[in-house]
Amino acid sequence: MESFRDQVPDPHTVGTWIRQIDLRRVLPLAAWNKPQTRLIGLASLNRMAGAYRHVAEIYVVVGADHRQLGLGSSLIKELIEIGTRQDLYFLKPECSWKTNWPAGLSPAGL
Repeated sequence: MESFRDQVPDPHTVGTWIRQIDLRRVLPLAAWNKPQTRLIGLASLNRMAGAYRHVAEIYVVVGADHRQLGLGSSLIKELIEIGTRQDLYFLKPECSWKTNWPAGLSPAGL
C-alpha cells in the first residue's frame, strides 16, 4: 500500500489509506465542506513504537481552494492537543511541497 504522504493527489490512494488504517497506531482527522459532500483536508497523528513510543509523526494536507484560511493550522492544533493527552513528547511534522492536491475529493472517490 502507498502511504498517505506519497500519493495524496490520487483519490484511490487516499481511499485505500482510509480503509486500511491501523487505528491503534494512527489517528486520522478529516475536514469536510459544510454540506459534507467534499473532503477538504486530511491530517493524521502516527504513533511510533518501542523506544520511540512517545513520538509521533503528523501529516496535514489541505485542498487547494481551502488553503490560507486557517484549516491546516486548526488541524495541527487539534493533533497537538491530542498528542499532549496521549503523553507524546515530540511531534515530528512530515512536509510535502506538492501543490497539486485537488480542491476536494468526493466521498464516492473514497
